[in-house]
Amino acid sequence: FINICEYYDNRRAVVTITADDWADYCNEKFVEACQNFRSFNLWYSVAIITGWVWNQNTWDDIQTQLDNGLIEPLAHSRTHPNIPYIDVEGEVAGSKQDIINNLNLLNHNRSGVNEYVYAWVAPFGEYDDAIDTMISNAKYLVSRLFSYNENYFSDWNSDLNKFDPIDGTIELGNSYYWGSADIDDLNNTFDNVVDSNKIYHLITHPNILDWNEDFTWHHLEYISNRKDIWYVGFGHLYLYHFVSNSGQDGILKMVENN
Repeated sequence: FINICEYYDNRRAVVTITADDWADYCNEKFVEACQNFRSFNLWYSVAIITGWVWNQNTWDDIQTQLDNGLIEPLAHSRTHPNIPYIDVEGEVAGSKQDIINNLNLLNHNRSGVNEYVYAWVAPFGEYDDAIDTMISNAKYLVSRLFSYNENYFSDWNSDLNKFDPIDGTIELGNSYYWGSADIDDLNNTFDNVVDSNKIYHLITHPNILDWNEDFTWHHLEYISNRKDIWYVGFGHLYLYHFVSNSGQDGILKMVENN
């Protein structure tokens, strides 16, 4: 455990991609996004609003996408509230348990009968100390907020036994909503991250992804299938980072705590 590579297989840089707001109202768009990202062999970490999934067919569709590969489930609260939360434990810990109760998580998110959700995505990117403490209590590794221009690992918080919250790098957007629809902006941002040997964290909202525009397809083609890039789920990235920086004592502590 002394000399584990910073990135798996000593790759040059990282691509990780998160997707906000899987719920009944946009289920078909999420299924489409999962299929399209998978077609480029890109891992896709999907953030589920568990209290907005009332239809069993949506859970079934999420399970199908997990089973088809390259999909990681993240928690995105139960009701997507603004802060302060009326029920912090329900929104943070409860959404994680909903995912475990309704899905059969696969090898990257389980050890024997134990299932794990490693990351929590903050609704609206809003965050406070009560949420931060509950993230620790619920044994997440990391939270993702909703700003841009970050392309590195967040720091470990030894008091709360988790990583500090982190933002993304850029959003693959829609010209009528938010995020970048400029292919040069997107590709140049990616190039700069790779040249710096850092983490390209692409944020998406499948409900507004513009599959009728060339820039969406061109950017996924541009960032995918490179031999020197590690393509990884967001939570899996931080799990690897935790293990690679903890050594045997840290791993034993993680096992004992979970």
